[in-house]
Amino acid sequence: MARRHLGRGLHGSLVLGSSLANELAVARWWPSAEHRAAYTVLAQLPPAASITAQDRYVPHLSARPLATFFPTAIERTEYALVNLNTYPWHHFPDVTLERTGNTVTIVTSSRLALRYAVVAQSGPHVLLRRL
Repeated sequence: MARRHLGRGLHGSLVLGSSLANELAVARWWPSAEHRAAYTVLAQLPPAASITAQDRYVPHLSARPLATFFPTAIERTEYALVNLNTYPWHHFPDVTLERTGNTVTIVTSSRLALRYAVVAQSGPHVLLRRL
């Protein structure tokens, strides 16, 4: 009897500790409030628009004609999608963002200053259209 309980306990701990069980956890696939906020902003993007976005958004935009990782090729895109909670960008200390009302200026490492209008914002997620 004790062996059976010990065996079930061991089996249960192996199942719950496996990577597959962790990937099936509700928290992994159920959208959080932050995910829903990002989807709200993404829905405002025209289907054929070119966009530069931070790496966490690019998989959702990969079917578009031009979707690049921010700030790569930012001068070739019409839209930009950024998360204001991650600014300043630690991997891009020479890329700056300045917001005045509904106008945002992004200065790249090559000192290219691009001006944008805020199209949509939900939580920290902001969709910008180049002026």
